[in-house]
Amino acid sequence: MKALTILRSMLLLLMLALSGLSLGASDNYITVSSTTSTEQSGLFGFLLPQFEKATGISVRVVALGTGQALDMGRRGDADVVFVHDKAAEEKFIAEGFGVKRHEVMYNDFILVGPKDDPAKVAGGKEITEALKKIEASKQAFVSRGDKSGTHAAELRLWKAAGIEPSQLKASWYRDTGSGMGPALNTAASLNGYILVDRGTWLSFKNRQNLVIVVEGDKRLFNQYGVIAVNPAKYPHVKQAAGQKFIDWLVSEAGQKVIAEYKIGGEQLFFPNAKAQTTQAEKPEAIYGSGQRGFSLATGSPGELGLIKVLAEEFCKDNDATLRWFKAGTGKSLSLLKEKKVDLAMVHAPAEVEKALVEGWATGKTLIGSNEFYIVGPKSDAAKITKAKDSREAYRRIAQHSAKWVSRGDNSGTHQKELQLWKAAGVTYQGQPNYIVTKDFMIASLKRANAEGAYFMTDSSTWIMEKNVAPELKVLFRGDKALVNTYHALAASAGATPERDTAVKFIAFVASAKGQKIIREYGRERFGEALYNDARYAKKYE
Repeated sequence: MKALTILRSMLLLLMLALSGLSLGASDNYITVSSTTSTEQSGLFGFLLPQFEKATGISVRVVALGTGQALDMGRRGDADVVFVHDKAAEEKFIAEGFGVKRHEVMYNDFILVGPKDDPAKVAGGKEITEALKKIEASKQAFVSRGDKSGTHAAELRLWKAAGIEPSQLKASWYRDTGSGMGPALNTAASLNGYILVDRGTWLSFKNRQNLVIVVEGDKRLFNQYGVIAVNPAKYPHVKQAAGQKFIDWLVSEAGQKVIAEYKIGGEQLFFPNAKAQTTQAEKPEAIYGSGQRGFSLATGSPGELGLIKVLAEEFCKDNDATLRWFKAGTGKSLSLLKEKKVDLAMVHAPAEVEKALVEGWATGKTLIGSNEFYIVGPKSDAAKITKAKDSREAYRRIAQHSAKWVSRGDNSGTHQKELQLWKAAGVTYQGQPNYIVTKDFMIASLKRANAEGAYFMTDSSTWIMEKNVAPELKVLFRGDKALVNTYHALAASAGATPERDTAVKFIAFVASAKGQKIIREYGRERFGEALYNDARYAKKYE
């Protein structure tokens, strides 16, 4: 199989050379060495005609595994490489063969296998656990074995599972040395397991008895990058035309085309060029496996698992897939405003109203609440347990010059904290004992524990994660000013590709079924619910 792959590559290069000769004086084309997944998924067939129409530059693609595609760039046989193995791409640049790496888009890997699932891995969310079960049961596993990005990802996952790739020399492990399509055909014929990118899987027709058995693990994230071959090393490369291709891919127009490519209504690749995306370049988790993909930005509800439960219930009945981007309230609203997510769940009512007035968000929906606790060292040197309200608690902390940990990240918690300092008539920011983490809730709670500091946390995080802060206890709670209401809101109509699915998800969260999930979440495990429902929260709006 490896010999066939090499022969195929040589034939493709020969065809390119011959076609170049036949063009004579015409030089308005570039050669892109890329992965088989971008070709076999059909993306290039959809994307390249639109680039050629916009620029007049034609693109000749040589589709290989990532390793071979980078090697083609190393020889100076390509103008641009478009691949998906970040470590190998960075090495390519460090060696002087590439100019600069640009992130373009992502999708994810999935594990597929036979419907009867002899290794008993179906339904699991941990890819490493699945691989351990496959190895223990000696069920057939098909590897591309071709130094492609998929092969590199597979080897990393085996290693993460505690299984050295060098040990994978057994009859059950089939090293094909082939591209994604042929490897999938082998897996189908053997009734075996295989790691595949979702884009290729959606376009693959010969599935036979194969189905998705594991998905959603964040370790299955699959980033694509594009690099211009270095003209200083190979003066003959078409630098200007190649850079036009890269610039178009990461532009608003190119990113839009990538987002529009779908099979059966399901988006195959998700644009995340740096020019378009910052924090939203990588989802924290993916839930569901339906055709309607949509994205949500939020913080603690995702960290604490509520989003997972809501998403899985919604997605199974609505043929949907939710991508959760972990972000505090300020960043969540920025991502929504910049059209990088379809909806946000936040806890800053004033900012929500501002978004509605400015017109870039719609559908404000109250979904529930929790409350803020002020936690601190058990000795409570500032004596905030004696405070009659939150303003006095804050004043006592300042008067005692006690250590205070602030998230300092423009999250809903940070905004509430600033409001409470202002209400107390105190400016504590900038003082020696005012510690800023620029981090999420759990990490900040850990920092407060390490510093012996006071900190304001939401009750849900405290109930679930208080074991990470054994030196702290709840010292003040119950003030109406500490009630923390959550709202969901969607992008404005037509602003994002899956805005309508996001609106349906918000309606589900606000429905009787969704509200029951919210008010019962955590009760069985902790003896109390982590959140109140919208009916309770309404009293504090």
